[in-house]
Amino acid sequence: MQVADKGHVSVRFANGEVRTKGRGVLFFGGGAPSPGPGSKVFVPAGDPNEAKTDYVALVGAIAQILASTIAIIVVATR
Repeated sequence: MQVADKGHVSVRFANGEVRTKGRGVLFFGGGAPSPGPGSKVFVPAGDPNEAKTDYVALVGAIAQILASTIAIIVVATR
């Protein structure tokens, strides 16, 4: 079981500078910092009980709502 919080990885460089993995726009940008000699990498523990979003179910529910709305509009305009 994976319990690491990959979204909050940080690197403390030998000179004391700390960089955290950034969040990019959508899926682009915001890469992880590259550790160099003498750097320390911190990966905090994640919550194993945290609820994960089921995107397939979410898209299915949205599609069902849109289809129902369109059907109501079509019936109401006739």
